[in-house]
Amino acid sequence: MKTQISYKNELSDFLLISVVSPAFGLWKLFQARSERFVVTGSVLMMGLFGALFAYPEDSDGYTHYIRSLKYYTWMDLDKFLNESWNILTQHPTLESTDLYIHVLYFLSNSVLGIPRSLHFFAGLALGYFISKSLLLVLGKDLKKIKLNSGLLVFMVLLLVHTVYSLNAIRTNTAMWVMFYGVSGFYLKRQWKFLLFIILATQIHMAYLVIAIPAILGFFLANRKWITILIWLISFYQQVSFEGISSYLPETEAVENKTKVYVLDKQRMDEFQDHKQSLSGNWYSSWGPNLYYGWGLTIAVIGVILVYIKSKTGFLNYLIGTSLLYYSSANMVLFSPSLQGRLINHVSMFVVFAMLYYSSSIAYKLKGGFRNFTFKFSSLLFFLISIPFLLKNVSHIINTTDVFFLSGPFLALFTDEKISIRNLIGNLL
Repeated sequence: MKTQISYKNELSDFLLISVVSPAFGLWKLFQARSERFVVTGSVLMMGLFGALFAYPEDSDGYTHYIRSLKYYTWMDLDKFLNESWNILTQHPTLESTDLYIHVLYFLSNSVLGIPRSLHFFAGLALGYFISKSLLLVLGKDLKKIKLNSGLLVFMVLLLVHTVYSLNAIRTNTAMWVMFYGVSGFYLKRQWKFLLFIILATQIHMAYLVIAIPAILGFFLANRKWITILIWLISFYQQVSFEGISSYLPETEAVENKTKVYVLDKQRMDEFQDHKQSLSGNWYSSWGPNLYYGWGLTIAVIGVILVYIKSKTGFLNYLIGTSLLYYSSANMVLFSPSLQGRLINHVSMFVVFAMLYYSSSIAYKLKGGFRNFTFKFSSLLFFLISIPFLLKNVSHIINTTDVFFLSGPFLALFTDEKISIRNLIGNLL
């Protein structure tokens, strides 16, 4: 009875605060103490983030919005069902090659006639899987969790992963759905969680490949020296696309994806030249390189020292799988796009491993070389991550409508989207 009252009180306070200011509602969500409120509050908050997405023209979100207008305005049910079948059989006729985004386009534009509600529905889904994933890792008894400095650091890193996810709907939703599926299956050994792994492949077709290291982790994560050896070898051994192309299904969808993801030498040189020519703020220029090049490497070394001595199965799975993703990323230099997505999974699994270990009894024990090294590498990781965090925070305020700060209902009465960044720029 107490839990029920607590949930109702938390939810009613959250709703009242969020109607005035979603930003303050977000702070209320951080104070959650009941599992039900964590899930409900996260779903509603990410839905609000999506509803107040500002659609800058250089964002993936804007591309989705334009594609929705182009193909899904007044689409009838028959055409929707026919195209759904085409997508399932790998013969799409529109630019949508994944069932998930196809459904969102149809629901937001064809059914509701509100194209901008696309990110609202995407936010609801993201909020659910993000909150369920956090509850899996931290446990359900939130009252016993003390937010020490280590936990706070990793929660900040995960927050960035969370809100930034709304820009690239398919990739990031699939990442969270897959993480929930593999983590749930490992912890609970219930077959229903495998359905979420399959669902991830329908959200983004690339997860037919990206899910492989997470599945291999079920078998290899506790074979620590094998996993570490694979990681070390991956720095010296790459895989060519020609070596794996014969194993890919010969469908139009796969062929089209190959043209996008696989770069020959000429296109690779052009890609590197373009990458070097990009300019921006110091944190935009240096942040990703520092985070992915140095920060993650230091974090991985820190968790490997924990991994070697660890007897906790789920911690071993998180760390072992992060090494398998790291190894995969090292081997697929022919595809910068795929490599980048694999590296994002290294980041996710490493941060969750740090979060899980930071909440454990072993972390709270004073002294010991393993704990000292872990805490030192965690501190370095966080410091190196600061420019990257600033870059992502900059992106968040550039893609979030100013009404997120106050009066979100006022956004219903205007078609003009003014981002928080634009407001700050005008005030300055």
